[in-house]
Amino acid sequence: MRVIMGVVKNEHGVYCARKKVPKGLEEMVAAVTSSARPRVAWLKRSLHTKDIREANVRAKPVLMEFDRILTLAVERNKAQPIRTDLTDAEVERFAFLHYAKMLDEDDALRDEGGSEATFRNVAEQLENAGIPYDSEFFVEPRTRFGVSERDMSKLGETLADGLQVAKAALARRNLGHVAEETSELLHEVGIQLDTDSDAYRKLATAILKQHVAALQVLLRRHDGEPIPTPKLADAAGTSAAGCGTIRAAHEGWIRAKARPPGSLTEFENAIDRFVELHGDLALTELTRSHVRAFREALQEIPVRRIGPLRAATLPDLIVWAREHPTAARISPGTVNKLLGAVQAIAIWGRSNGLVPDDIPWVDPFSNMRVDVGEPDREPWEIDELRLLFSSPVFTEGRRPNGGKGEAAFWLPLLGLFTGARLGELAPLTAADVKTDEASGVISIQIARAGAWRPVFPVEGDHRF
Repeated sequence: MRVIMGVVKNEHGVYCARKKVPKGLEEMVAAVTSSARPRVAWLKRSLHTKDIREANVRAKPVLMEFDRILTLAVERNKAQPIRTDLTDAEVERFAFLHYAKMLDEDDALRDEGGSEATFRNVAEQLENAGIPYDSEFFVEPRTRFGVSERDMSKLGETLADGLQVAKAALARRNLGHVAEETSELLHEVGIQLDTDSDAYRKLATAILKQHVAALQVLLRRHDGEPIPTPKLADAAGTSAAGCGTIRAAHEGWIRAKARPPGSLTEFENAIDRFVELHGDLALTELTRSHVRAFREALQEIPVRRIGPLRAATLPDLIVWAREHPTAARISPGTVNKLLGAVQAIAIWGRSNGLVPDDIPWVDPFSNMRVDVGEPDREPWEIDELRLLFSSPVFTEGRRPNGGKGEAAFWLPLLGLFTGARLGELAPLTAADVKTDEASGVISIQIARAGAWRPVFPVEGDHRF
């Protein structure tokens, strides 16, 4: 058997799906995927298997996701013509916006704490294992607010070292020191600027100056001076007047074109949760602080919501979660899905006139996803499959109530041979088995995002 196009084997023999990012889309793909790198040349994901047949099955949805990412990157790229000039007012406003963002991110760090939780966990593991260790810092008890003495020391060293390097770069006019920050800011305000233009040089120079100024101010704040953070909307020169709200953007998104029922429900739930927490904010009022608070609130939502919790608002769910700290919470993937839905609505509003063209709008959701980590699910072993398919469901024709009748028989089979998700397989009916008139190929088709896609060619005389 041969691997399908887009599947390769790494040095450890594990198959991976990968796709080359077209030239000119590298930075936009990095933005779409919230990558830590400024440019992404390849989309790549491990398929976690060394079996060629299994790799071919697992690769199909991954490659489709890559296509979706590239399509979104192309759409965003079209909306941003390359510019070669900026007004003096834009240069000044964008540079000050960078300053405001640095102070805002410092606020977030001091509110959330640094790496003390990791330090504490490592110390606990060493103590439990009876391994002696030495540290100049005391392992502080858990606290919901603020930063530890250890984090304060690290932050102070980071700021001092960063200021020294930034001042040296400013003295030399080494604009490469803020190249990544300049690129990120231009993306967030929706401008593509020619990096060889005089305008880019002026902007990067202004950003470097504000970078040094921000570090100087942050060191003073680190010494305890009560230095306020400029509102990002004010720093961007924005005003709520004449700007649409998040609900207005959602309503416009619904009217723009027909949407799948599942998407409508999912997006409505995300917008409702956001408004429950922050109110119906104007798009220009959205800040990273709002997004951070929303993200933390979503992480408190319990998985099981029965009785009064089914109709509870997000603030009510937060209160309940604090009273039940051991209750299971929704997964990081679900948190990211809700964040992404609100982000998509905000971006749609900005792209469709709910933010005036003369107001530079910053995407506050950029790089705010929760770290999902590697999936902990492993492929089934042969012995496990033998145990499953030797159960009474397959050998005696039993149909337990908990298995929902015939679903107990068909879902394991379909999952084994297609690699499709449970949410895609569960709604299938016999009518979803299609025959292509031209080729005679029989396939199972799944409705996704309003369009049909074949996922499983059926060979031989299979009966469904």
